[in-house]
Amino acid sequence: MTASDIQDYHAATGCPLGRAQELLSAMPPDLRERVLLAVKQKSSRKLLIDPIETDSLLAEKVREAADEATRAADLAGHQGRERSHVVWAMQKKILAERYGIAWFSPKDMNPDVIFD
Repeated sequence: MTASDIQDYHAATGCPLGRAQELLSAMPPDLRERVLLAVKQKSSRKLLIDPIETDSLLAEKVREAADEATRAADLAGHQGRERSHVVWAMQKKILAERYGIAWFSPKDMNPDVIFD
């Protein structure tokens, strides 16, 4: 991790430089690599998303897993608070087990953001 990485993360997320360094340092290497790639690809979105979500080879599988996880959460009666975390956990499991794809949820990609 370089000073430039910290500056880029700070610029993309708006978190203070010290906090940016702290967050990046605490991330496992594979997540940090994906987060820094997302920072470089960031558009006008407020949140970082895992770059594989826009990868032409993987995006469809990520969407399919999200749809399947959402349906499973609905069938299991998960509503309201914490629902997104349940969906993301299922989606991550589907992608890993079925396709061998490591996917990082919005919470993984944005550790300083509180989701429901």
